[in-house]
Amino acid sequence: MIHLFSQNGLQIALDVNTGNIFLFDEITAKMLANFPDRPPTLEEARAQLANLYPQGISEATLTQAYAELQTLIDQKMLYSPDFIDDKTAEKLHPRSGLKALCLHVSHSCNLRCDYCFAHQGDYAGTGIHGTVPCLMSPEVAFKAVDFLMENAGRENVEIDFFGGEPLLNFEVVKETVAYGKRLAKIHNRNLYFTLTTNGTLLDEEKITFLNNEMHNVVISIDGRKKVHDRFRYDVAKKGSYDRILPPAVKLVREREKNPPQRRDYFIRGTFTTETLDFTEDVLHLAGLGFKRISLEPVTGSGAGYHIGKEHLPAVLNEYDNLARVIAAPDPAKPDFSFYHFQLNLYEGPCIYKRITACGAGFEYFAVSPEGDLYPCHQFVGLPQFKAGNIWEGIHDPRLVETFKNINVLTKTACKNCWAKFFCSGGCHADSYFTNNDLATPNEITCIMQRKRIECALGLEVARRIKEQEDSA
Repeated sequence: MIHLFSQNGLQIALDVNTGNIFLFDEITAKMLANFPDRPPTLEEARAQLANLYPQGISEATLTQAYAELQTLIDQKMLYSPDFIDDKTAEKLHPRSGLKALCLHVSHSCNLRCDYCFAHQGDYAGTGIHGTVPCLMSPEVAFKAVDFLMENAGRENVEIDFFGGEPLLNFEVVKETVAYGKRLAKIHNRNLYFTLTTNGTLLDEEKITFLNNEMHNVVISIDGRKKVHDRFRYDVAKKGSYDRILPPAVKLVREREKNPPQRRDYFIRGTFTTETLDFTEDVLHLAGLGFKRISLEPVTGSGAGYHIGKEHLPAVLNEYDNLARVIAAPDPAKPDFSFYHFQLNLYEGPCIYKRITACGAGFEYFAVSPEGDLYPCHQFVGLPQFKAGNIWEGIHDPRLVETFKNINVLTKTACKNCWAKFFCSGGCHADSYFTNNDLATPNEITCIMQRKRIECALGLEVARRIKEQEDSA
């Protein structure tokens, strides 16, 4: 299978099975345009071009282009054969225990963001505490660390602090980090920490701690002040932009000074139907000095701000617009990267990860404040997705097996999709909440993801072209 597309005026072909990327001229691209699943014969190529070029193309041009294509095909670089079957995931990499836990240290939040999947931080009152906001105790947090160390199947493991707003339980975060570091030494593991915050509680003490101890910090900022304050406000309906921005800038600037190994951060924003010009928000954040930026669409139904099918033309156009802005040479443009346009084509994830995605439900679990285990943070509180708890382990092995067996080889919609080895089948939670089925991806999300991948591939091709021109 090949996928042929145009990005920023470049005619690009992706060989799906190998990941090989080719830059073709217009004639060769049009020769292939109607043949995604098999190469055209010489006569089919001649007929295809005759329809597109009534004025005619010389036989020499046609035969040379076709011969070049045939060389790539003979070398199995283009239209390469399938190399996987339904057992490939098991053959490639046996699942070997936990890699990460997401600790919900706070089911409470001081903001009331309209689009929050966690019902403004309390997860719709799920769990034993009902609608009362709940903070994780040190005992639960420490036991979660024990559970990770005892069940980890690798040297490098991770703990993510999440909420609600995790900094509402800052003392437990600090104590858990100290406990985790001690335990990691005993178990000879490398333990990495991540924290996601709305930024409202950042102060000198917290900034210093996060920059010393967290290997990744995710701060939620949607972009321009009017955009951010429209959805991210507190209980008094007051926007949080002015409150968040100074400490967020301070944290990032200090974090970028002499960064230790694996220190990272992201400014993670959200766009809705009201901000389909989100390139402006990306540039706004970049202009503030943030170099690592992500903007996520709000999908779903029932609210006017949810991205629906009717909004897709505008969204796809805006992704193209953002890619053009990034690719355009402009010495005045701030230096930044957009998360969804970042693809490591040379040292990227192994084929096992490309097939099985995030590992939710078997390599990765979320831990509720009470100590219950769920496949990921978005399933927390849903009784049908409770897999067990940190004291007794897994109670529902069938649920774990279900998540193990959901991948691009078993999802019907993914099997013949050209993007499957880049998106890895998408988000299980998004599939479930859209279609009430873990194995049926959200069509709207898929369309946006495919466009983002095209933009990313186009930017990588453009970068390589520039490198060659600069070295010539």
